This record gives sequence, structure tokens and C-alpha cells, in this order.
Amino acid sequence: MTSPLKPNVLVCGYTGSGKTSLLQSFCGEDVVPPEAIGHGEPETFEFNRYETDDVVFNDSRGMEMGQREDEFRDYVREFVRSRQAEDDVGSHIHVMWYCIAGDRARVTELDRKLIDGLFPTTLVAVTKNDIMRPQQREGITEALLEAGVPLEHIVFCSSQDGSGLGRLLELTSESMSVALRKALESLLVLRQEEFRDRADAAANTIVMNSTKQSAAVGCLPFAMFALPVFFTTLDQMVVGVAAAYGQAMTKEMTDRFRTRVGIGTFGMFLARLVPILRVPLSAGITYGLGRAARSWFRTEMRLPDEDLRRIYMANRKRGIKGYGEQLALSPPEPEEGEQQGD
Repeated sequence: MTSPLKPNVLVCGYTGSGKTSLLQSFCGEDVVPPEAIGHGEPETFEFNRYETDDVVFNDSRGMEMGQREDEFRDYVREFVRSRQAEDDVGSHIHVMWYCIAGDRARVTELDRKLIDGLFPTTLVAVTKNDIMRPQQREGITEALLEAGVPLEHIVFCSSQDGSGLGRLLELTSESMSVALRKALESLLVLRQEEFRDRADAAANTIVMNSTKQSAAVGCLPFAMFALPVFFTTLDQMVVGVAAAYGQAMTKEMTDRFRTRVGIGTFGMFLARLVPILRVPLSAGITYGLGRAARSWFRTEMRLPDEDLRRIYMANRKRGIKGYGEQLALSPPEPEEGEQQGD
């Protein structure tokens, strides 16, 4: 009897880039045991094979800093060539995940060569999203775009808080043939709700922390100086919420998102000139924008503008009314419009 065709995913990157931890998130500890994770040490010396009912992962030996880059590049290329030369298409590599540790916040020349020249379909998994700073997300997104990686192939993810895992799996499925995509359907159905819940929790934390930060900025005595800080907080929050769902953002995209929601610069400036309004409005605008961003990205950026604005306005009122510790302790349930596309 012929065994069912399964997608084969090659997972590649430097030692310590979070490859094996990422695989454990998908396969579980019974397939990828804790001792397989090197915690920065090069535990994976060859290509380890991890197989589930739905997919086969090939975990490469990690490239170590100081190791000759051409040797590592040739090593990975030879593995791919040997697999693609086999008669059995079930042995072929179908997609590559190239892992870059997000806290490293840089893209090396080897990264560029392997992402660009090794495999037709490469998804760049920026790992450790849970500990990344906003500036690191912006920096690595810009570096990857400069290296020629399409924005839609950049996925922020974390094996710790679950951010981006659902998007990585969905993009993997979309990059494959219909037959291989069907093989991943059961895994998508099985894990989709879990991944969505974990992404929602990560996004909620970002929104609540940003709301408290904006309220603190609203206490600053000089509104003219506080306004740039306030805008930076808003933009970094949107980028962070996007990353919770795996999505990379550019500065232009954050500007467009604020425009879609209907936040006007002039109105915010006037509000900040009135001292009694600064704190509640700062908290309300931030909370409303954060909840709108959460709805936007959890529905894969498909909500109509009118729904985004309704969610923003409803939650801005909630933020104004309950800013501070009470709001932080008891975030409200989603608006009806936030459920669309779930």
C-alpha cells in the first residue's frame, strides 16, 4: 500500500535561531524531545527528521558564528539537490523555513544567500518575537525587504507565546500544490484555534501595556513634546499587534492603518492642548486603535473600513471611561464587529 504524500519542510538557520523549539511547537515533545533543543549549543549536527501524521520536518545542523559560510551553504545545497533528485516526489523538499533570531535583529550575508538562492519558496521565520523590542522588529523587517524577501514571506513567531504560528502554517499550506495542501488540512484544523487563542492573548498584552504607556505620556506637562512620543507608542503598538499574528509591517503600512481607522493628527493635537483631556484621551485613542488592529490582523486584514472605525470608536469610549488600572485588570469582550471573519 502506498503511503500518503506528506509535505516536506526544510528548516534552516544559525545555531540558536530557535529552529528546534519552533518545530516542537508544531510536533509536540513526543516527536521533538526537550533534549533536542540545544539552548544555543549546536546540538543538531546533521539533518534530523521529525515526522507527524501530516508533515515531515527536516531540521538542519545550525550554522555557527565563525564557521566558514561557504561550507555551510554547500552543505545545505547538497542536501536539497540530493532530495530533489530522488524519483519519489514524496521525498522532495517542498518549502523552506529560514529561521532568524529576532533578538539578534540583523541579517547576515549568509542569511541573504540562503534565503535568495537556495530554494524557490522560502518563508523567513523571525523567531523569539515575544522578547523583541519594537526597534528590532522595524530593523529586521527593513533588512529583509532590502535583501529582496517579499513582505508576505516574513513571519514573526514565537514558540513561547505562540505568536505567528498560525500564519506560518497557513502560508506553508498556501505555497504548496493542492495535493500537499490537503495533507496539511487536518493539522490546520487541529491547531488553528489554539494558535489563534495564543495570538489573541499576545495581542491583548501589547494593547494593554501600550494603553498604560500612553496614559503615562498624557501626564507629561508639555503637549508639544509629548505628541511625537504618543505617535511612536501608537505605531509600535500596531507593529507589535501585527507581529502577534505573524504579520510584518512597514512605516507606510502603519500610517495607512491609522488613516483607515480614522485617527486625525489635528484632533489629537488639539486634545493634548487641554490638560484635563490628555490622559483619558491618550488611553482611549490607544486602546481603540489597539483593538481595531487586533480585529484587523486576526481576520487577515479583511475587515471593511467601516467595521474598523466602529470597533475603534466603541473601544475608544471604553478606554476613556476605564483607563488606568481598572481597564488593565478587566479588558472588555470584543465588539460584535470584531467577530467578523473568525
